[in-house]
Amino acid sequence: MKSLMKIIYEIIALLVFLSTGANASALPLSNRDQTYVIAVTASSVVADQCKAKLIKDSAIRLADKTGIDISIIGKAIVAAVNASSDHPYERKDLIPEVTSTMITTSAEILQGIKLDRAKTCTVWIIGLRSLGMVE
Repeated sequence: MKSLMKIIYEIIALLVFLSTGANASALPLSNRDQTYVIAVTASSVVADQCKAKLIKDSAIRLADKTGIDISIIGKAIVAAVNASSDHPYERKDLIPEVTSTMITTSAEILQGIKLDRAKTCTVWIIGLRSLGMVE
């Protein structure tokens, strides 16, 4: 279980990372791609659980701003969502690291909401607003 301060630090790191455009490839999924997957996943969970509103096309705009190959990472996100909700998907589009990051991100946000909805929602909404993901 992550503390509120750890979540705040992660959001700050996410914002700094996205603003610098850094790209490390030590992981099978680059830090840039992983950060993007976290932002997209978080925006969906926060919009649903915290009554925030997703900004139309924000995921595409964020990908464009940060150099994410949406044809690969975007397809993997869509495939993971469809697979988890028993909808048709292309198995070739799945990237295990994307799916894993989405599951972990969702679980951590939901756990935070379970412990303190107001604080968790506030922290994530502030971070996601600064990325242009929710309003």
